[in-house]
Amino acid sequence: MIEVASIRNGMSLQTVFLFAILQIIMIQAFHCTFLRSIKFNLTIRRFCSSTNSIDTNGNAIGGHVYMVATPLGNLKDMTNRSIEILSSVDVICAEDTRLTKKLLTLLNIPYKNKKISSLHEHNWKTEIPLIMKLIKGSNASVAVVTDAGTPGIADPGAELVAALHHEKVNIHPIPGASAVAAAISVCGFPSSTFTFFGFLPHKGTERKVKLQKIIDTDHTSVIFEAPHRIVETLEDLKLSDENREIVLCRELTKLHEEIIRGKAETLLSHISNADTNKIKGEFTLVIGPRNSSSKSNENEFDTEKLNVLIKQMHDDNVPRSEAVKLISDMFPDTSKSKIYKLALQIKEW
Repeated sequence: MIEVASIRNGMSLQTVFLFAILQIIMIQAFHCTFLRSIKFNLTIRRFCSSTNSIDTNGNAIGGHVYMVATPLGNLKDMTNRSIEILSSVDVICAEDTRLTKKLLTLLNIPYKNKKISSLHEHNWKTEIPLIMKLIKGSNASVAVVTDAGTPGIADPGAELVAALHHEKVNIHPIPGASAVAAAISVCGFPSSTFTFFGFLPHKGTERKVKLQKIIDTDHTSVIFEAPHRIVETLEDLKLSDENREIVLCRELTKLHEEIIRGKAETLLSHISNADTNKIKGEFTLVIGPRNSSSKSNENEFDTEKLNVLIKQMHDDNVPRSEAVKLISDMFPDTSKSKIYKLALQIKEW
């Protein structure tokens, strides 16, 4: 019927035949595209469901815990997934609840119907059992956040995660901003291997031991430091190795971001020109690996260093046996017997 009508209208049989073939090709192409779309959607669904971290609507699941990264200072660094999780959980554990409430307000996330509890270095021992009770008893979904960056790094999040693993609770990372990763990316030091030392102890033998480990390491090191202690730390690094290259990061991702690379003396000069009382936020210091000249000269100073450390530990009332062990850990290439003989030179110990 179509062919006859078409021929009557002046179209040749050959033209009609070609038109029919074209229609068949178009129909087949549509079917292929449609089937590929279905296959793609099924693949995505299998991928999403395999994580078992969210429900079909993208919401948090009851009884699960989410370690949610928050911006270091730029709100645009907040991921859509982080917003979805914070919007849907029942409980948010925050390092500072006031800061977290401000963040939730800026993100337009209602929190009046959520429980927001504090989890920090001073209360984690009592708070973790309460969190576990909420998860186990009430099947609550919980998000853990820090003031800035990824939780569980230099904060009590690690203790909570250890307890969750022990109780076989489902834990999910919600990745995002990290001060450690950000600082490493702009330092220019070899970064295939690096050690994160967190915050240095404020004083005493433990501080000296950790500083010495940083100075003696053959790879890049990262530490956090508070504004009121940054000068002291840079001075200690200068005394330990005045030629060591250091990158100082401040206000990362913020309007007044500073990234300065140089020796400790250069960084101290820069800091001295600023009003440390007005400096807010933590510093991230990236310390480069020791150079070859430091390695070749270290044997000349070993005995002197050992005597200084031994005297310091004696003055700090560290037991002799513990002091020998600590110093031995700091100088793995030095025999423990040599350290012990030097320690024995102090009679009243």
